[in-house]
Amino acid sequence: NTGSGTISRYKVDRSTAEITLAGSFPSAPAPTDLEFSRDGRFLYSLTPDQNGVASPGINGFFFNRRDGSLTRLFGVNGLPTSVDGLVVR
Repeated sequence: NTGSGTISRYKVDRSTAEITLAGSFPSAPAPTDLEFSRDGRFLYSLTPDQNGVASPGINGFFFNRRDGSLTRLFGVNGLPTSVDGLVVR
């Protein structure tokens, strides 16, 4: 949620395909790209500085598969202002 600086989590009911909002977690301002690690344990969020408000960076979260919660682990900032995408391995 770029405007609110949050990351939303949704639940999908596999039998009905119903999607419901399960909660939101605070993130750095204006997250744009999100990607999970290959094993699904970590979520990375890119926060470019398109408005000149903060230093562009990437935030890392641990994803708890049992309850769907996110725990912020680290952040890296000071990326070039031209950063505009995220690729995770």
